[in-house]
Amino acid sequence: MNEIFSIKNKVAVITGASGVLGGSLAKSFIEAGAKVVALGRSQEKLDAFVKELTASGGDAFSVEANVIDISSLEEASKKIIEKYGKIDILLNI
Repeated sequence: MNEIFSIKNKVAVITGASGVLGGSLAKSFIEAGAKVVALGRSQEKLDAFVKELTASGGDAFSVEANVIDISSLEEASKKIIEKYGKIDILLNI
């Protein structure tokens, strides 16, 4: 694969990651070497999903947030920056 298109070590924030479409994308990003932040409204579902992602050796963590609440997104952003220092990719599912 051409390195110019690689997402290896990129930080990808995926909203709705515990759902079917977001979850599938998160798994694909993990397989491609990205660091995945699973963002959603149910911490319990997110934690279970991240456990699945990390069990296969992926680098992922979860952040509970409501995408229609700006203060919730600001808090989520702080947590992500604290953990990874950057956000490279945002998939809003």
